Amino acid sequence: MYCLNVLFASQLNHKSILKLIRCCLETQIPILVFESIEYETLADRNHRPSHPCFKPLLFTNRLKIAVEIANAIAYLHFRFAKPILFRIIKPWNILIDKQNIVKLFDFSLSVSIPKGETHIKDVGRGTMGFVAPEYVTTRGCFNEKCDVFCFDVLLFVLLTGQEITDYLRCEKGNKFYLVYDVKKYFVNNRVK
Repeated sequence: MYCLNVLFASQLNHKSILKLIRCCLETQIPILVFESIEYETLADRNHRPSHPCFKPLLFTNRLKIAVEIANAIAYLHFRFAKPILFRIIKPWNILIDKQNIVKLFDFSLSVSIPKGETHIKDVGRGTMGFVAPEYVTTRGCFNEKCDVFCFDVLLFVLLTGQEITDYLRCEKGNKFYLVYDVKKYFVNNRVK
């Protein structure tokens, strides 16, 4: 499985995806060499703006970041004969530099949908809050729509500045129905 993910990463050539330069699979733990970077995670920039090392993100920068990540996900879904599902689109898997250039990284859970299939089946993977409801209700069926849901949650987190873990601790008795609360934002005209 790990070799397959290294193969995915080695074929990717997109400005918003961290470039894998070399790898060695002959060791017990594979050694991967990526492009040289001076980045922080998007989670650091989005959730810790008062930290002295992290400048707050302006709204225009947040929109630019969202567009770049959306383009990277579309590249994974449409560039190859078999769509690559990233599966873990979250602020901790996005690097950002001082010029707000973003790079998607960590293909450890990425898979491609086999030719002729509409989904993959894999139970028990994902981060609370970023898991699509249909992934849970279909007992592990995952397709491009689940990546889109993860991106939607990322977009909500990016534009509101909220951490999803704080959001999930709200007064709903630990139920996690983000879809209903997003709808509430629109109904109350709180998203502009």
